Amino acid sequence: MMVKACLDGIERRVEEAENGEIAVAKFTRGAYDLVLMDIHMPVLDGYGATGRIRQWEREKQRKPTPIIALTALDHQQAVTKTREAGCSACVSKPVKKHILQETIRALTGLKAAAAESANGSGLAHKLLALLKNEDARDYGALKAMVPQFIAEKRREVDVISLAADTGDFDTVRMLALRLKGEGANFGFSEITSIGGELAQAAANRDPRKLRRLADNLAGHLEKIGGRVAAG
Repeated sequence: MMVKACLDGIERRVEEAENGEIAVAKFTRGAYDLVLMDIHMPVLDGYGATGRIRQWEREKQRKPTPIIALTALDHQQAVTKTREAGCSACVSKPVKKHILQETIRALTGLKAAAAESANGSGLAHKLLALLKNEDARDYGALKAMVPQFIAEKRREVDVISLAADTGDFDTVRMLALRLKGEGANFGFSEITSIGGELAQAAANRDPRKLRRLADNLAGHLEKIGGRVAAG
């Protein structure tokens, strides 16, 4: 939803893929002008999906399609790794509308659509207005999306705890980096902070700290959920 909101002003038709494996399958069966590739995905991550797309293009002697990586990794590290994987450009999370659109236009040659209405009343306009206000903390104004976000993150708390117990640190790191970016997009700085700590603990292969951080995340989600309900 965040990324779609950031595409306001660009004429487009968007198709989604739930993971990298599906993304590759869709790409090889369809015709796309651009790929927005989330790096941290289940089943097949963005690096692997990009590599398979580039291999397919070479085999079919196709011109490379622009692929923009979206990642919460440190920007310089992300630029290097995504370029090596075959991505055309990299945009860091939280995704900023003007940066994403400038990158898309630079790679595709698309021109800006007609000026957007300053008084737009759609969800995307409301969301982007909130994203521009760094002090925005009105959870009621985000109620269209926050409950779904909280429900998803609550499910992921259980996944993180189980992954910590079984030593699946790659899964924790993938979820943590996504959490870091999503928290920033919604303006939940504490969630962003926990996401960063989870990613570091996963890199250090520290299950005890992961379980403690998972408990902290669960408690913070309960706190946010209560504030949303009260709103």
